[in-house]
Amino acid sequence: MDLVPIKVLLTLGTKPGARMEYPDFDKACASFLNGQRWEIYCDQFGGPHYDHESKMCEAVNGVPHGRQYVMYLVEEGFANLAVAEFPDLVERLDDAEAEDFHDNRAHRQDPEEKLNENVLAAMRAKLGVEGDLTKIDKRTLSVGDKNALDPEHPAPGIVKNRRKHWGDFKETIGATILEKPE
Repeated sequence: MDLVPIKVLLTLGTKPGARMEYPDFDKACASFLNGQRWEIYCDQFGGPHYDHESKMCEAVNGVPHGRQYVMYLVEEGFANLAVAEFPDLVERLDDAEAEDFHDNRAHRQDPEEKLNENVLAAMRAKLGVEGDLTKIDKRTLSVGDKNALDPEHPAPGIVKNRRKHWGDFKETIGATILEKPE
């Protein structure tokens, strides 16, 4: 699926009760959305990727205040409407810029693997192992236990975090990134 990364500048905490203020994509992109809410539309392409590194906001009375960037993957028609309507708030990114934002700003702190502690605890109890299950002799394990310890296998246990790295994320959602127009 051909998609375009857009980086959106959010304002935080300037209106009472509002945590994040987004551009009004529902209004600006209405002709493209056909009545669907923009948040629902964007979720089908992997949802938001928030910048955790910008340090452009601070807490005021316990409420985030300032600005923050977020990246979305959208179809080209949505991207064109958003950039045209909000040129100071929405920027189209190329693949390299999106990878940098994704890996170094949005998901840098994410773990490489997702651990299902319930499954791993049950395996430890079943096998009589107290420590790191990845260090035991895999030849003695059942196929199911081997799969649970293989991060590349989707079985619950230890699973590779496919949102951590841009290349894995794009592959998971089936995205091809369109280049910026000249």
